[in-house]
Amino acid sequence: MVDAKTAWGTVAGTDSASIDIVLMEATRPLTNHEILAEVRRRGLPARQHANPHLSTLKRRGFITNKAGKWFKVSTAARQEASLHPSAHSLPSSRAISTPPTPEQADESFAEGRQLLRQEAAVAGALMRVQIELCVDFGQPVRLSEIDAHKQSLLVHGVYIIAEGGPKGKTIDPTLEEVVYIGKAIKQTVHGRCVRHVQSVKDARSRSGKPLSEPGFSFKSYRERINRDPSRLWVTPGVMCVDIPYAISCAEEYLLHQYRLLHGRYPWCNSAGQEKDA
Repeated sequence: MVDAKTAWGTVAGTDSASIDIVLMEATRPLTNHEILAEVRRRGLPARQHANPHLSTLKRRGFITNKAGKWFKVSTAARQEASLHPSAHSLPSSRAISTPPTPEQADESFAEGRQLLRQEAAVAGALMRVQIELCVDFGQPVRLSEIDAHKQSLLVHGVYIIAEGGPKGKTIDPTLEEVVYIGKAIKQTVHGRCVRHVQSVKDARSRSGKPLSEPGFSFKSYRERINRDPSRLWVTPGVMCVDIPYAISCAEEYLLHQYRLLHGRYPWCNSAGQEKDA
């Protein structure tokens, strides 16, 4: 009897297969710790260390690593690399054009950019990619009242959190009052905002452990508003969750536009502030 295997050739039902599943379905690059945490969250067979199997998958050509994070390699790139092993070592004089992207590097969208670069390098081709982003912004609601408006927030896409109430009928994500620009792909906007409320209030468990772990700039900002979520308003921007890279692209674009206008990221986008530090 032949054991069933994953698409990457790992025996199904094993702790190694759990790593295959998580990486095959990942929408962004993951660290070793994030991979193992996701395996446990899904209740899959878990292992203590991921490195040995990750190295095996890398040798097989299914995944690669950049800046300590793992992500899957496209099928086209693997097939081309197997036919032309030296294709990735192109002469430096050979121009390779990749689509222009904003400077702020969102980790989910980084995977898409990396795969585009790999495939362009393999083919030595000129690539131009045009993406149309459609965001349907809804009505702003107080962050402290998200449960009362839960139905309107059970959506996926991007969302804006701003200090103070709405100004007119037009939603402008680049207003200086905007303190956070985020995305909701695996979770809904409501689910993400529940965590934000916990972060603003510095909510803790009975044992005193924080229920959320916001970044340093978020912690600094919540003190400025006396940990009061009623001073913040959230506006959902509905997008198609079946195209997660478009959601990541929209978030990155809005962050980039905000930074161009104000010379910084919104106060609570900790990752962006850390990159500038």
